Amino acid sequence: ITVNAVATDSKASITTGATALVEGSNTVTVDVIAEDGTTKQTYTVTVTRALSSDALLSGIALSAGSLDPVFSNIGGNYAYKATVANSVSSITVAGTARHSGATVSGNGSYDLVAGTPKTITLGVTAADGTTTGTYTVSVLRAAAAASTDATLVSLSVTDSASTELVAA
Repeated sequence: ITVNAVATDSKASITTGATALVEGSNTVTVDVIAEDGTTKQTYTVTVTRALSSDALLSGIALSAGSLDPVFSNIGGNYAYKATVANSVSSITVAGTARHSGATVSGNGSYDLVAGTPKTITLGVTAADGTTTGTYTVSVLRAAAAASTDATLVSLSVTDSASTELVAA
């Protein structure tokens, strides 16, 4: 912001200027120096910049698989899917807040059951403590492949007659 000040005495000098505001309380000083060059009066102005209401993520990272659709905040799509191989028994999900003052809940590692979707919810709370956002990732671990093993472990014959086995 820029603070403009006008001194009572037009021959006095004023020092102030543009100040970059951070979220929360900011103190801006205005110094007025009288014509004699030694008499000085300092004024302070406190400006409060509201905390961010940004409750969006800038991305979601998965330890396996990929998001479908590709991550984007455009259009308000906050529901994603991912499919992983049957060999993946757990997945780590990490959402990154777009604003540094926001917090993300739900980041972590999750166990997966083959063939059963696991819905993971990521919550975002903005720096203002009020605004929230929710993202979901439904992860499907592929079912185990059907066995192609058609061999026997053992074979026995219970007839007392002489039997000859021939392997085909």
